[in-house]
Amino acid sequence: YASRLLKSKGVEDVLQFAELCSIDSEVKVHIFGDLKEASKDVKNRIATLQAKKKIVFHGFRDIEFILEKAAFAFYPTKYREGIPRFLIQGVRAGMIPVCTPVAGCKDILQNTESHVYVDVNEFLKFIERLSYYDLKTMGYHNQRVFRDQYASDVVFPSFCSAIGV
Repeated sequence: YASRLLKSKGVEDVLQFAELCSIDSEVKVHIFGDLKEASKDVKNRIATLQAKKKIVFHGFRDIEFILEKAAFAFYPTKYREGIPRFLIQGVRAGMIPVCTPVAGCKDILQNTESHVYVDVNEFLKFIERLSYYDLKTMGYHNQRVFRDQYASDVVFPSFCSAIGV
């Protein structure tokens, strides 16, 4: 998870997911974001979960070092906004986005081969559906989509053509 640490951006859903993970689980929830905007409750939950070793909190910093190791990119936002950079980076690395079907997310994730959509406030339901997905194929598909649609050698010529250069 990499975003502002606000309820409306889904941080509470991710923290709830982390609480469900057992300490000895192979699942490690990494959270990136600035605590400045977080509510007191979110700050306390992050501190508690970090002390229990249920999350790894990185603060506000570059996420590149974790992308190749992670399986999922959690982005359960309620906002209709542009394409989140975190999802683009995750798709490029072969991560599987688990996100809400809002504008921005829907723009980059156009078919069911590459992601898991969850409704707002129903983020944890993806766990129930997880066994239905071929995660390795989804990750490879995401890398192929990135190369075919978003790599600089594809985007730059289109951009130049659009501006008449």
